Amino acid sequence: MIPIYLQALSFSDIYGTNENCIHAAAEMASDLGLAGIDIEDRLLKTYEPQYLESLAQRIKSLGVNLGYCGLLVDFSAPVQSITLEVARAKKLSCAIKYLGVSSIRVPGNGVVGGQTTESTFKAVRKKIQQICHDAEQQ
Repeated sequence: MIPIYLQALSFSDIYGTNENCIHAAAEMASDLGLAGIDIEDRLLKTYEPQYLESLAQRIKSLGVNLGYCGLLVDFSAPVQSITLEVARAKKLSCAIKYLGVSSIRVPGNGVVGGQTTESTFKAVRKKIQQICHDAEQQ
């Protein structure tokens, strides 16, 4: 069987953007016999190691794996948001080991306002390069 992972952010319409999405996704994944769940950085309360290890243990106790931890990006925000995204990705890269996760997902950004597709994709490329550089330094 192909491993299927449920995106915890799917529960944000019910719970908002918080940890309750993670727990709901883990319970559903367990009920359905899915391989695991994927989570987003903004669903986490903190990056404190004890919190992250405890969260991972609760999820695994349901027989559910954690896939990746994604960086949540506002696709309607201008590329100026990239600076904060890079900083969040750096913190996330340091924190994922406490979840037992070995990868993060980094999305691009939307083309909004007066931005062009070309300028947006240039900025996204630089963002990805910076995140990769920061991750290599850890």
